[in-house]
Amino acid sequence: MKKIIGMGLLLATVGVSAMQPPPPPPRPDMVDAPPPPPVTQSGEPMAAPDVTIIQTENERIYEYRVGATLYMVRIVPRVGAPYYYFDSNGDGELDYHETDPRRAKVNMWELFRW
Repeated sequence: MKKIIGMGLLLATVGVSAMQPPPPPPRPDMVDAPPPPPVTQSGEPMAAPDVTIIQTENERIYEYRVGATLYMVRIVPRVGAPYYYFDSNGDGELDYHETDPRRAKVNMWELFRW
């Protein structure tokens, strides 16, 4: 009888220890946040961009520069929506934006076949 009670207690404690959740994983190393951008004072003048407008036969091109650095180009075609090129990472190369209609993927379906 003592063996049965001892075996029952042993099985009960094993079951309770199996129900405990596993320990949480260790925390990753914390990285310091980058410093905030400099705050402009209310009386401090902001650098205004120089805008160059180029008119062609089919479109009007606006080039935005700060100093001698070209950072954005806005193209307004005669027909269609305007689209933009940005220098998003400051490497001097303009990157196209998703609104560029020349980069759009046109859906093509086969409607009729003879």
